[in-house]
Amino acid sequence: MRTGDAILKCGICGNHEDNALYNVSEMMFGTREQFRYFQCSRCKCLQISEIPRDTAKYYPRNYYSFSGDPGEKYKHPVERALRKLSDHYTVFDHGLLGMFIGRMFPNKKLKGLSRGKLTKNSRILDVGCGTGLYTSIFNINKNKIFGLDIDDHRKKEYQANFIFKKYGGNKIPFRSNYFDFVVSFDVLEHVEDDVNFIKEINRVIKKGGQCLITTPNRYRLSNFIKILIGQAPKYPLLLADEGHLGKQVHIREYTKSDLKNLFQNIKVNNLRIKPFWFGLRGNLNTGLEKPFIPFLSQYWFISYNKK
Repeated sequence: MRTGDAILKCGICGNHEDNALYNVSEMMFGTREQFRYFQCSRCKCLQISEIPRDTAKYYPRNYYSFSGDPGEKYKHPVERALRKLSDHYTVFDHGLLGMFIGRMFPNKKLKGLSRGKLTKNSRILDVGCGTGLYTSIFNINKNKIFGLDIDDHRKKEYQANFIFKKYGGNKIPFRSNYFDFVVSFDVLEHVEDDVNFIKEINRVIKKGGQCLITTPNRYRLSNFIKILIGQAPKYPLLLADEGHLGKQVHIREYTKSDLKNLFQNIKVNNLRIKPFWFGLRGNLNTGLEKPFIPFLSQYWFISYNKK
């Protein structure tokens, strides 16, 4: 079947004439839901005619963005205690038992924190602290820990570990040059004004202080596959309407070049944008910590020292 319908405009070359239309049934989850695809008559690219408005239902229930608290999988108190030892070693690089556990069962998300040299009595800020799981890792060595988020989503067991303040996304409610270390895990992609966001983070860091920001790679393997089959994500991207952390939307996602441009006017030393993890999440959840194809990595780890 061929059609000149405007909705079948090719996303690659812009052609909308004589494109071949196909009705295809969903096969991965067994719903047999019908989707319309078309092949461009000019560049031959096969692509979906219309991206579903709610893509969340096409992800498995255990997809990482839907999890309210990654620590919930450690139900047994012994498991939780061993994980805490492991995470402590990952961040602070000491603790013999934690070293062995960490090497056998590494916490990939915290790996980047080992780049920071934290000392006792450090002031540490987590921008977008969520449940408080990762924020609580720093509650040691007499550090003074603060967590910010748009709403209080902390789990009860983490509430005593740090001082929480609400943050609407504009000015961070602390004076300039206050913190030794600022972290922000998977928040940058959610904020409206990303330029102001990183300027504010840099403002509250002391001279010589450190920052670590993580964010998903726009061209991670799963997204790259979607692009190849004509299902390139469109932003803002709705990941979930509800859950413990509320509505989750990615305003945008970044390539390495995007991040370089974002930080070009920020006064920093030793800016590093490193790829981390290569693979597929969801039901498979399999991959490699060191991506052998860097531009397809799952995450970008951005670290620097303030000038």
